Amino acid sequence: VKAHNRSRLQIAVSKDEGKTWQFTPLELDKNGIRDSGYSAITEGPDGSIYVTYSYDDENVMNNIRCATIKKHDDN
Repeated sequence: VKAHNRSRLQIAVSKDEGKTWQFTPLELDKNGIRDSGYSAITEGPDGSIYVTYSYDDENVMNNIRCATIKKHDDN
């Protein structure tokens, strides 16, 4: 079985302790990369969020990215 259309990688953010959630797509490579998966997320000591994911179904083990989301003090 092969899954299709795994390119819509999103992150959900709650600013009210989980009562409501805002979903935001993470922008993937604009050069035609379609598939993503094996994602992981962690918070750094400064509050930044780090998201790692593999991409490009043909070469998934060699293509890994890390996106950083910086913490803002405002709501």
